[in-house]
Amino acid sequence: MNILPCTIDQGYPVFHGNRLKTSFPVDNQLTGRMEIGIRPEFVEFSQEGIPVRIEKVEDLGRYQVVTIVHESEVIKMVLKEGQPIPQENIKIRFSPEQTRVYCDGWFVENAS
Repeated sequence: MNILPCTIDQGYPVFHGNRLKTSFPVDNQLTGRMEIGIRPEFVEFSQEGIPVRIEKVEDLGRYQVVTIVHESEVIKMVLKEGQPIPQENIKIRFSPEQTRVYCDGWFVENAS
């Protein structure tokens, strides 16, 4: 699981200046250590998104584990065998339905 720092702005988590989508809005009144959690298989390359650089690619046969970095944050992603890896202008996105928000280590649930 990738656990990354965030802030909350108008109901959305913001990761190093990048506003993220989630399956429901987050309460702006939350206080404490805010983080997002995203499993490596729900991180994907995208035309638009968070700019990253690739640190390492591990070929494990049926899949590849790619270590990427944004700012000082290390992010892992899992790609299926043969899935292309961009070589320049690399950006990622997190699946909104799978992006979880945590406050002080506790999962933030939909209050509505």
